[in-house]
Parts: sequence; structure tokens; C-alpha cells
Amino acid sequence: MEITTKIEKHLMKFIKGRKSVSYEEISKIAPEVSDTEKFQNMLELLEGQGVEIKDSTSQEDAYTLELDKDAQMELDRRKLDDPIRMYFSQMATIPLLTREEEIYLAKEMEEAQNSFRDLLFSTRFGQTKALKLFQLIKEKNLFIEQALEVTMNRKGDRQRVRAELERMTRIIRLHLKNNGKDFSTLRSLLKKDPKRKAIEDRIGKRNSWIVKTIKKYEIKSFHVIKWGEELIALIETLCNEYGRSRKVLDDPRLHNATFDSFANSWGKN
Repeated sequence: MEITTKIEKHLMKFIKGRKSVSYEEISKIAPEVSDTEKFQNMLELLEGQGVEIKDSTSQEDAYTLELDKDAQMELDRRKLDDPIRMYFSQMATIPLLTREEEIYLAKEMEEAQNSFRDLLFSTRFGQTKALKLFQLIKEKNLFIEQALEVTMNRKGDRQRVRAELERMTRIIRLHLKNNGKDFSTLRSLLKKDPKRKAIEDRIGKRNSWIVKTIKKYEIKSFHVIKWGEELIALIETLCNEYGRSRKVLDDPRLHNATFDSFANSWGKN
């Protein structure tokens, strides 16, 4: 859809002698343009004249359009009515990140995601959830691409992944079973019992292997986030029910959730 001759003349007059113009200024020049295609045609016209489109007006190119009160109110109303114009207006007020800031924030996000996965998969809750997901993949009830961050390009990739998951899940289940036994034994021992150290070390080594193995398959984030939210909800429920009482150690929900120091330290100051 073409822009009108009136708008085009207004634009040409406005940009005379200028090298750049902001989105906000374009909106003020032609507040009646609410059509996306027309707005795009305006941008193309300006670029064709060698005028750079900037996010905001620089000091050297500053140009104030005088509007009476009624015109300003109408402009504000149109901005609210038109999502595209409102988006450009808001975008013009937000400073862009520098390259250094982008790199820093990307590293922070990656480290946070990695720490979150370490914490989740160190619990029996997270390990059990991952095993159930792997089982769905093995039974072909879930596509590998829906569960894992992998690309299946070569022939036989799916069979290879499923066969590998079959081996790994057997080992993970064995470690889970042994950790369960050791954790029950640990609960029955006194705090200063010399046997505790060896049992805690065994649990720690098995857990480390399980975490490393599960993370290797790069489960998609939306699964991990959902499981994390479920675990947090469980912990909040237990806290509300038991407070700091060690009676929580007899709750089967806790036994099914974790082997880590969280359960063992419950009720201690």
C-alpha cells in the first residue's frame, strides 16, 4: 500500500539537509499512518534518499515539532492505539547493550543454567524425572528432538541414541538403588559414627556420575524448568508442614526427592 503524495511531500521537506531521522520523529511527521505497509514504505523512501533511520534523535540532528495541545493528545492516543508505533516509541527510549555487556550477560545466563541443572540432577527427584524422559524416548513415545538438544542428521543416529540411553539408564537405576540403601543407613547412624564418611563419599561419587551423565544428553530447558518448579513447590510444602522439625525425615515425599545434604541437614542450626 503506497503512502500519499501529501505525506511524501511532508517527509521530503522535513529531511531537507538532514542525514538522519529517528523513528519518533517519523511518527510525529505522519501520525495518521497506522498501516504497517505504509510505515515500511515511509522507511524505504527515507533510506532511498540516503537518510539514516536511528533509534533516537541525536543532539546534532535534534528537531522539535511544535504541536498544540489537541494535536499532542491526538498523537498520544494514536500511539496507544497502534502497537507498532508504540513499540518504536518505546524502543527509542531503551539504550542498546554494548558488545561487552552482551557477552557478560550471556556468560552469566549460561553459568546460572548450568548451576541449576547441577542442583536439580543431584536430587533423586531430578534423576527420576530424567529417567522417565529417557524411558519415553527408548519406547518411541517421544521424539528425541522433543526432549534433547540434538540434531539427527545421519542414518542410524536415533538407534544409536536409544541404544546408548538403554545402557546408561540401567547404570543410573543401579546407582539410584544403591544410593537409596546408603541413604537409609546414613539416617540410622549417629552423627559422629566413623562409618558415615565412607557412606557419604559413595553417595557423592555416584551422584556426581549421574549428574554428569544426565547433563551430557542436554535435556531441553522447558523440561528442566518445569521439574525445577515442581521440586521447589514440594520443598515449600514440606517447609510449611514441618518447619525446621526433623520429623520431615520420615516423610516419604522427601525420600523420593533427594539424597543430598538438604535432607540430612534439616532441623540443624
